[in-house]
Amino acid sequence: MSTDSPTDPAPAAPEPAPEPVLAHELVPDPVDYGSGPATPLADVVRYRLARAQGFAVGMDEFCPTGDDDVEHNVWGAYVRSAVSELHLALLLAELQAGTPLEVAATRVPRYIEDGGAAMEWLWEHGQRLGVDLDRVRAYPLAAAIGRDAEDSLVEYRRARELAAKHPHRIVPTLEEDGRGVTWEAFCDAGPEAWCRATFDCGCESVVAVERDEQGRWSHRTAGAPDDEPKHVMEPGGRCHQLDFLNADQSLLPEAYTGGSTPARAGRIVLTWEGEDYSWDYADEATS
Repeated sequence: MSTDSPTDPAPAAPEPAPEPVLAHELVPDPVDYGSGPATPLADVVRYRLARAQGFAVGMDEFCPTGDDDVEHNVWGAYVRSAVSELHLALLLAELQAGTPLEVAATRVPRYIEDGGAAMEWLWEHGQRLGVDLDRVRAYPLAAAIGRDAEDSLVEYRRARELAAKHPHRIVPTLEEDGRGVTWEAFCDAGPEAWCRATFDCGCESVVAVERDEQGRWSHRTAGAPDDEPKHVMEPGGRCHQLDFLNADQSLLPEAYTGGSTPARAGRIVLTWEGEDYSWDYADEATS
């Protein structure tokens, strides 16, 4: 007779959570916008509740974390769409639940002013009508501002990131009567940037450049021993890289090290060559 104890069956693996979907994928728009029969209000409300949830999720997801005015203005347009969707969803839900129009029309704006109360109310109606609002993911920005505007925002973000990474730019200007082209470099870096840090130590070549927690830059003279005190630099001066670039603007085209490309204004990448800087267009150097 075997003395082996019976083996307990392994617990079943938990079912994976359903993938989040867009509102219209969870609850398709039931309205026939042609000449078909009227759609039951309960079906319309289910769809509207899901749409309102999709925009509510997007309000949090797309909320800007910085102080960029463009980002906040775009987000503001999305918020206005979200509030409109929430208002309509709650109004129709109240009417479907039997609330008189004059009561619902007064109650809904009060709840929307208190955002938390409006969302609780949205979920109560969703549970009542069997809409799993947990599954609804954010509607994209294009749902509120249109695809073209969203594409423009993407391009704006790309240009802003490029400017933050490469604050220097080159600008060619056609001279009067087409007698030639003049070139000039510009710097859009803030006062905290390395290129605007100033020093009066007389160092011609530096190493160990770094920035401390207070935002101060420092360096050590090239060839100096490692235990030599570092020279602290003051922020906010004139861009010393422009001193090299614009010293003789006629030589700027010769300092270009990139491939064949149309002459144009654009962000540039600078490379120290020992005695002067060379440059390439940033969008090509990083592509």
